[in-house]
Amino acid sequence: MLICCVYAVIILIGRIVGEEIVNQNVPSANSTHPEENMNVPEIITYYGYPVESHTIVTKDHYILTLHRIPYGKTKGNNKTRQPVIVQHAFLESSADFVVCGEEKSLAFILANNGYDVWLTNSRGNKYSRQNQVLSTDDKEFWDFSFDEMAKYDLTAIIDYVADITLQSGNIQYIGHSMGTTMFFALMSEQPEYNKKIKAMMALAPVAGLKYITSPISYLSPFAEYYYRMSNFLGQYKLLADGIVTQFLAKYGCEKSGLEKMCENIFFIFTGYDESQLDEKNLPVILSHSPAGTSTKTLIHFAQEVQAKGRFQHFDYGEEENLKRYGSPSPKEYNLGNVTVPVAVFYGDNDWLAAKKDVEISYNKLPNKIEIYRVPYPKFNHIDFVWAKDAPKLLYQRLLKLMRQFN
Repeated sequence: MLICCVYAVIILIGRIVGEEIVNQNVPSANSTHPEENMNVPEIITYYGYPVESHTIVTKDHYILTLHRIPYGKTKGNNKTRQPVIVQHAFLESSADFVVCGEEKSLAFILANNGYDVWLTNSRGNKYSRQNQVLSTDDKEFWDFSFDEMAKYDLTAIIDYVADITLQSGNIQYIGHSMGTTMFFALMSEQPEYNKKIKAMMALAPVAGLKYITSPISYLSPFAEYYYRMSNFLGQYKLLADGIVTQFLAKYGCEKSGLEKMCENIFFIFTGYDESQLDEKNLPVILSHSPAGTSTKTLIHFAQEVQAKGRFQHFDYGEEENLKRYGSPSPKEYNLGNVTVPVAVFYGDNDWLAAKKDVEISYNKLPNKIEIYRVPYPKFNHIDFVWAKDAPKLLYQRLLKLMRQFN
C-alpha cells in the first residue's frame, strides 16, 4: 500500500501546484542560475561549445533527439574525432551530462579530450516525446520499457551515429545505470551490434538487482498492483511533466532553507553523500531532472528486483509470456553474448547498483577490460554524473581506459 500512497501524493501535489506552475515561468527568471531556463543545446552554447541537434526515427516510429558536441572549444586540426555515445539513466536525459558546468560535466570533458560526443535521449523523455503515429495522449505511446529502448532506440542511435560519422566499429559507448541496462540488453539480443562498438564504459551498471539496498526494493512486491492501478487511472507516464520538481526548484531549493529536503529527494533512493552534491547547483539539476518516462519502465525495474538477480524481459504473466516468449517466464538476457570490451565502474555507497550485483554481471561478460571501484567510500548512484569531484575520482580513470581504444 505504501507505493500507492506515494503515487497518490505525487498526483495530488501535481494537481495543486500544476496550474500555478504552468501559468508562471518556472524556474524563475530572477534565478542566479541562468541554466535553469535553458534547454540542453542552450546550455552547451552558453559554455561556448559547438552543438548540433539531430532527429532520428526508430522502426516503431518514435522520434528521438540527439545532442552532439562535435569538438571542444579548440577544434585543433581537422583529424577525424572518435565518436562516443553517452546514454543517460532512468528518468533522465542528455541534460545529466552538462548541468554541472564546464569543468565538471562529462560531456564537456569528453569534448575537450578529443571526442565527438553524442548525448542521447530515450523515448518518453522531454526531448524524445513524439511518435509519427501515436499521440502522447494514447496509452500505446507509453507502452514501453527498457526492452523497447534497447531494441529500437539504441539500434537507431548506433546506426545513425555510424552513418553520420562513417566510423562503424570505432564508436565508444558510455552508459549510466539504465544506459548500461539498455546496452547489455541490445548486445544480448542482437549480437551483430557488438561489431559496431569498440568499447563500452559502464557507470553504475544495472543488469541484475539481487543485492539492491535502496528502499525501492521494499516497494517492488507491489509492482503488479501499482501497474494495474496506473492503468486503471490512465497514468501511463511517469514524472513526465516535471511539475513537482519544478515546484521544488523554484520554491524549495533556492534561498529557502530547504536545501536538505531537496538533497534527500535524491539520497533516499541512491545513497547518502552530502559532500559530493553541490547544494548551489540543485536548482539547475531539479530544473532538468526528472525528464520523464513510462510507468511500465519503473515496473520493469521493480520486476528485476523481484527476479532476484535474473536479468530478463518484461514479465507479462504466464499466459502472455507464453505468447511472447514461448515460456511461462520472461526471456532472460544472456550477458555472454556481449562481446564488446567492457569496463565497469562502481561505488561503495551505491544503493541501486550494489557491488555484489556489479561483480556478478561483470564476471558473466566474456571481454573484460577492468572493474574499477571509485576511491571514495560515500560515492553513490548519482555521483557518477553530478559529484563535485567526479573528474578526479572517476573521469580521469574513465578517460585513461577510453584512450586504449582510440
